Amino acid sequence: MTDDQHGFAGDLAKLRQSVDDLDAAMVHLLAERFRCTHTIGELKARHGLASRDPKREVAQLRRLRSLASQSGLDPDFAQKLHALVVREVVTNHEAAKFESGAGQGRMPPHACLSATGPRSLHPWGHICQTICAPPLPPL
Repeated sequence: MTDDQHGFAGDLAKLRQSVDDLDAAMVHLLAERFRCTHTIGELKARHGLASRDPKREVAQLRRLRSLASQSGLDPDFAQKLHALVVREVVTNHEAAKFESGAGQGRMPPHACLSATGPRSLHPWGHICQTICAPPLPPL
């Protein structure tokens, strides 16, 4: 292996380690975020509040799009990521409402999506190998 190949391999390994460290940080930050939103969901359930707060969601989205632009991240990507996180938060809030007895009957079905579209309908709370998308009303 030439010196140039050794340098390339070393640089690649360092960059990959940085990516691995950043991925770990994102996972830890998301876990902390979900711990916080779980507590919010329990509070909302106890006080009979809706799982979604459209005004807050709009304000958050504007703020995140602005932060993305300032950081050199595509705001549309940031919006897609935010939508995925909000979808999970709302799912968790609905589950908290259901578990607290504030929900009505059983958990509503949702569409389990694959790359080609809806795959099956089943109650929330299942273990799924695809991206699960509970139906959310528009803001």
